[in-house]
Amino acid sequence: MTRFIAIFAILLLAGCATEPEKKQASSKEKVDLAAFSVVAVTDPTFKPERGESISWVSDVIFAGSNDETPQDEAAIALIQADIEKSLTTKGYTLGHGVSVDYRVLALVQVGTEELAKDMRELFRLYPSLGQESQLNKGMLIVAVARPGSVQALWRGAIKVFVDEDHLLTPAQQKERLALAVKKVMASMPKAL
Repeated sequence: MTRFIAIFAILLLAGCATEPEKKQASSKEKVDLAAFSVVAVTDPTFKPERGESISWVSDVIFAGSNDETPQDEAAIALIQADIEKSLTTKGYTLGHGVSVDYRVLALVQVGTEELAKDMRELFRLYPSLGQESQLNKGMLIVAVARPGSVQALWRGAIKVFVDEDHLLTPAQQKERLALAVKKVMASMPKAL
């Protein structure tokens, strides 16, 4: 009987020992999801004035392999709305077309690092998370230029881990997107 109780106790303790490991693995991925890296570059001559107008070159562009991560239309719409909110908070007036003072372009890149390298070379931005993870990485790049110019007056990029395993609730995902936009737009000069 004592032997049976001892074996039962060992099995019970072994079962308890494996449960915290699962929580720790999930917790580590949540820590990864909280990691980000931001890079921004501002042309020293970029001195916007309050009320100057800005318009989109196009809707937010999604670049990525559909095999790895399909385009999330709702997330892209949220990113665009959050960028617009940031621009108006910074004193810019949202306009349309090319008869504006500035144009903004945003790109969401998800997938292979080779694609990310091409995008970083195009925008000359190199954010790095500096840690390995099983999670895919995504990047949001935002650039502002004068109409008709290909030289950015300001450009910023944020690199984050992508939540493909739905570790976050939809509300947490939305909050995380808003935080990413806020972080990347933080260094954009205010229109004074």
